[in-house]
Amino acid sequence: MFHKTIGESGPRARVWLVRIGLVTLLAGAFVFAASLLIYRSHIAEKNQLAEARQKALEVEFRAIEQPTWSIATQRDSIYKSDHGNIAVYYKTDRNYQEIRAYYDSELGKHGWTFRSEKELTSWGRQRSELMAFYCKGQTSAEIYYTGEEETALGYRYSLSLSWGLYQCQL
Repeated sequence: MFHKTIGESGPRARVWLVRIGLVTLLAGAFVFAASLLIYRSHIAEKNQLAEARQKALEVEFRAIEQPTWSIATQRDSIYKSDHGNIAVYYKTDRNYQEIRAYYDSELGKHGWTFRSEKELTSWGRQRSELMAFYCKGQTSAEIYYTGEEETALGYRYSLSLSWGLYQCQL
């Protein structure tokens, strides 16, 4: 009897094919829905972690005392699920050496370690732009000195703190 059912092409066989198709379709839909829920949960968890890291970065940034001889002109803050940055742009009459000396001391008080300094180029030309990098764990601090680009940019230097970017990655 069983071997006849397998070889049949009548209504009973079609009913079984429809049932198998429906079960397969439902199983696929269930797997898709479960995967989607897991993915959304993962994204929500990453976003909560990113928000917490950005809040910690805000606290860290506020702990760094702004020099009395500089005026903040702009502030930017942005974060994604895997990185974040806070930057403040300053006007001052101080030169790079004075700015760098101040932040070497101020950042050092808060556990930051100087990592490196780089001369930057703008379209392949030296324009006296400099960048100093500091690390504290996996968080980086950067001082960008605008050099000859000061007039075009509207500020002399910026201080930014970042997580998930630059050279303090492990």
